[in-house]
Amino acid sequence: MISAKRIRARGDPAARSSPTDRSSVDLSDILNVFQILVALTVIGAVVLQAKGAGLGNIFGGAGGDSYRTRRGIERTLFRGTIVLMLVFVGLSIAAVRI
Repeated sequence: MISAKRIRARGDPAARSSPTDRSSVDLSDILNVFQILVALTVIGAVVLQAKGAGLGNIFGGAGGDSYRTRRGIERTLFRGTIVLMLVFVGLSIAAVRI
């Protein structure tokens, strides 16, 4: 469990534990792990949104440029990607402030 004293004293070098102390985990470490997991999930969601059968669309290849409305799973994936990006930005801001 992370103590409040350790979280508040993060900026104070004297209050930190020694580098060999592995019994405690900083809140910033937890945020970094969640940020990496969310980033990987966002990458996967963006790759899944690529339309077409080939890998060319993933890397910017030309394809059918016709307009289509998103329906069903496409809409859910699109909205989920937006939510994941907002979570990622929030975690990034929180990681900087801590």
